[in-house]
Formats: sequence, structure tokens, C-alpha cells
Amino acid sequence: MATPKKAAHFLLILLLTISCSHAATDNSRVNAAAAIFDAQCIRISSNFTELDQRATEAHYEVVIDRKIPMPNGQIIRQKNWLIHVPFQMGASTMLTSNDVTNGSLHVFGCGVYVPDLDGAAMESGLSALPRLGIPTKHTKGDGGATVTWWSARVGEQTPSKDSEVMLSSNMPGMPGVGVNLIFKTRLEPTH
Repeated sequence: MATPKKAAHFLLILLLTISCSHAATDNSRVNAAAAIFDAQCIRISSNFTELDQRATEAHYEVVIDRKIPMPNGQIIRQKNWLIHVPFQMGASTMLTSNDVTNGSLHVFGCGVYVPDLDGAAMESGLSALPRLGIPTKHTKGDGGATVTWWSARVGEQTPSKDSEVMLSSNMPGMPGVGVNLIFKTRLEPTH
């Protein structure tokens, strides 16, 4: 029969093991989310159609597919997919995209949303990506909302203000983290 001291010691070891296991699981989930973002959004220069094709070929589950009209006659395309990572506990990762042209400016957005990850952990995971590195800016908002920015090297392009990555966490009404590439291109005027 175990003594109370041995039982308490065993319980402490059990709790530490569970805690370390949980931390390792969270770390692997952060790394998985960062890897998905890297592979789908910044490793190669892409566009809405190519991202849609890759997501379709990977059999990701479409959860949003819509066109939103704009006052100038243009449309915003938005399409999001759920990515179920095998053997991973927790909420599913969502791959997000949007595409809009407004005058001579075209903006392609590609991102990842995970509703149960921590912002500081995700910032570390993203900063470890060779295409991002050290964040360029941090902003704090109401209620603890945090936005972290990077200049991203997308595909073979150099980092610039036209290829920024934004990490949002602790946003009101949006648990977890959202990471978004905002990739801008200026269109040549047509005469």
C-alpha cells in the first residue's frame, strides 16, 4: 500500500507528465499551423485560382465559397476550407482566402485560422519561418487584442510593404489566432 507521501509524489509526476504532453501537443499544433501557412501562402507566389486548385486536390472541406459585390462593380471572392490534421487533438485548422481588385490595386489574401491556439506561441512559430523572421510591428487594441506584422518573402520576391503577414490574437468575438498574408499587386492601366 502506498504511503500518502508516495501517492502525492506519484500524482505530481503524473500531472507534470500530462502538462508536458499538453505543451508538446500545443507546440506541435503551432508548428503544424505555421507549416500549413508557409506551404499554402508564402513558400510559392500564388493566386486565388492556384490556391483553390491545391486545396481541391488535397480534398480540404469547403466551408465558405462566396462572391461579395462591391459598389464599384467589382467582387470580393472568399473561399475557406477546413484542414483536418490526422492524429491531432483540438480544433480544425481553417485555410482562408480572399481576392479583390479595386481600381488598379489587386489584393490576394491567404491565411490560416485556428480557434484554440495562443497568440504568443503562434508568433514564435511564425518567426521561425525563414520567409518571415523578426516581426516588424506589434499593436495592442481594446480587450487585449494583439496584431503582429511581418514583411514576407513570398516565393522568389523580396519582402516589401506589398507582401505583409498579419497575426491577430485575442480579438473580440474571434478566439484563437488568425494569420493572413496580404499580397498586393498594382495592375497596369488599360487604355
